Order: sequence, then C-alpha cells, then structure tokens
Amino acid sequence: MPQIRVFCKEISPPDWKEHKRSQTDSVLDIWRIPLSSPDHVVEHLKELLTDEEIQQADRYLQKEDRIRQLLGKGFLRKLIQFYLNERQIQFGKNRFNKPFLIGRDHFHFNISHSGKWVVIALADCEVGIDIEPLDSRFEYQELLSGIFSPSEIEFIEKSPDPVHSFYRIWTRKEALLKGIGQGITDQMSEYCLLDGLQQFYFSEKIPYEQWDIRSFVMNSNHYVSLAFPSKEHRPRFFNWDSLPFG
Repeated sequence: MPQIRVFCKEISPPDWKEHKRSQTDSVLDIWRIPLSSPDHVVEHLKELLTDEEIQQADRYLQKEDRIRQLLGKGFLRKLIQFYLNERQIQFGKNRFNKPFLIGRDHFHFNISHSGKWVVIALADCEVGIDIEPLDSRFEYQELLSGIFSPSEIEFIEKSPDPVHSFYRIWTRKEALLKGIGQGITDQMSEYCLLDGLQQFYFSEKIPYEQWDIRSFVMNSNHYVSLAFPSKEHRPRFFNWDSLPFG
C-alpha cells in the first residue's frame, strides 16, 4: 500500500488582492466568485457553456443552485481560455469522476461551490480545494465516528469552537481526496489531518507521496482548504473581477 505524508497548516485569511498573473516557474492560483456576481457576468459565462452544461444547471430547482453551476463551469472555462489562450476545450473524467483537461497533462484544476461562493484552483500539478459555509446549526456529531480519526474526534470535542474545528478537518479531507483524484471512501477515518505532519496509507495508487494542505477562514463565515503536492508553490489569491470581461 502506498504511503502518503501530509503537512497541514492553518494560515491567515488571504487578502485576495492579486491583480496580475506574474510569470513564474510554478502556478497555484485560487480564484473566488460570489453568487452575487452581476447578471451580465452570469450571462457572459453562460455563453461559454455547452448545451448539456446549461441543461444540467437548469435541472436544479433552487435559483442559487443553478447560479452556482453556471458560475462554476462558466468561470472555469473562462479561466482556462485565459490561461492557455485556447478556445477549444475538452474535459474528461477519471474512474473516480474527477474531471481533467484532455490533452493538457501539466494543467490541472479543481472547483468547489457551497454557501455564497465558488472557488477554483488552477495549478501545474494535481490540486484539490473545498469550501464549506460555517453552519453553527449543523449537527455534525453523527458524522464523527465514521469519517474522523480518534485523534481528530478528540481535537474537535476539546476545541473551544467545535464547529469551527469540524469544518477545518472536514474541508481538509475533501480537498486532499479531490487532489489525489479519489472520491469519498470508507477509509476516511484512517486519515488524520490535524495540524503538522501526518502520514498514513492509501489502498489506491496516488500521484504524489507528499502533500501540503493550507486551511483558512474566508469572509468570516466560510472555511476553505487547499491541497497540493509538496513542491515550490506559493498560492496566489484572485477575486473574480481581476479577470477581464468583455
């Protein structure tokens, strides 16, 4: 079984003030898009989608869910065109249903949407991202035994803010599994993702043996975790309006 080493760290909330994509040897860019984006932006992004993607969004009964889908998939296409200067984009999916860009082995992306935000990570390596709204009413206790390790459960139960601690670890697990290209598994309780260096085994082959996870609170009410291989990367944070529209 392959062993994985993961270093987890809580970081200060980013200021999202990056405006230009400077040319660097590595790419690890995170973009955020609010559900409150102007109507003309939503319509512009909708024009980039395929008929099938629009139909998928229209299947959602709630308007917010439809907007999340349109913003997420539309902005992703806009970003890929912007970064790669290509109009023809084809997506595929691995056997765990993780999407990837066909014909671009060195350009990776991951997307998450929940609450009032969509976040997209772009990188020259595998990457995973997860966002969750901090919901103090959510009854998380029934999830602990099946998903969290004994050390994580103890950490949450002894935390001065258990809800906050729950979402920190939950988003880390989601981001890591998305980064390595696997979905939710029944082994999640075997993966301890507390702060510091952790190591454990996976039953499946993984793309890298060493990973970093960075977690932070965004806008005081959303938790975000970002997972990426332990390489020389400095995450850069962009607001949606740093991307030219027109």
